[in-house]
Amino acid sequence: MELEFHGHNDLGMANANSVAALCSGARSVSLTVNGLGERAGNAALEEVIMALELSFGCKHGFNTSFIGSLSNFVSKASKRPLPVSKPVTGGKALSHESGIHTRFLHSDRNTYQLIAAKAIGLEEAEFVYGKHTGSYALRILLERESIYISKVGVSALLEKVKQVAVAKKQGLSEMEVIGLARHLFRNNSQIKAL
Repeated sequence: MELEFHGHNDLGMANANSVAALCSGARSVSLTVNGLGERAGNAALEEVIMALELSFGCKHGFNTSFIGSLSNFVSKASKRPLPVSKPVTGGKALSHESGIHTRFLHSDRNTYQLIAAKAIGLEEAEFVYGKHTGSYALRILLERESIYISKVGVSALLEKVKQVAVAKKQGLSEMEVIGLARHLFRNNSQIKAL
């Protein structure tokens, strides 16, 4: 007998239960884009597909390069904004702030990012700069913008970035950090080029 699984997300386990059902012999599962459905919703198509592919190496035949645009389209059509921390397609799902993450991600995105943005049709997110940022990430950003500051200057900027991020209760964008650097060091001898 062929079995199909239909799960609701009342306990936050619809995706896990759908994957478990497929691994246990179910031939199909009910999925909806962004997990839309009554009560707490259903299993999310984009999350189950990526879980099958990345956790189990499953060849599902779905073109994942449309996941990002499909998720955004359904979000707009249903008038249900995606939570920024929604797995796979949320606005912050592929962003990083932690010093250790950003240090290694500069050389290899696979170190701390399970999903390649390109694989789901999205652009790589810029790093977030805040209370968990390290000096390496700041130095890389500044050098990319041809701004060269001494180690002492980078430490001072890092402290300012952390203060502003805590005060705002959110991370800063690359442009905000560059603006802070320009403001902080506009008359300072620690800067080599601005």
